[in-house]
Amino acid sequence: MPLARNIAIAQIGWIALIFVNLPLAPTLAIVAVLVAFEMIGPFSAEHRHGPTPWHPHHIAERYSLLVIIALGEVVLGTILTISAGVQENQWTVDAALLAVAVAAVAAGATLAWGLLIVAASPAVLVVGYEAGGWRRKQELVARVSAAAV
Repeated sequence: MPLARNIAIAQIGWIALIFVNLPLAPTLAIVAVLVAFEMIGPFSAEHRHGPTPWHPHHIAERYSLLVIIALGEVVLGTILTISAGVQENQWTVDAALLAVAVAAVAAGATLAWGLLIVAASPAVLVVGYEAGGWRRKQELVARVSAAAV
């Protein structure tokens, strides 16, 4: 229950921040406080009540779905980038080079994300979970990086 309360308070804070029109500095300060508050919730709950139960197959599925969504965004971004270049310049050598470059980056990202899907197998997740918190944080950084590309 304390974790749910913490998340609810944080979400109310995020929603309130949407409607408050503050200058940049106070907004960044509030964002920092909300991020810290949201991160402290799971940390304190796990230390008070023990580790959070989890199911490796469910987590692997969630990771894979995140990668699929990110892949869809890459495809959409590739199409929109090529369309914008062609619309402005017609099909010139520059537009063709842009299309090839963007497709190459998308292909490289696809291969990297494919490796992330393999790394999200339940057996790998169990080993990572048993290795401790840092391995779990590495997984989080890998997934967030994939989504950020």
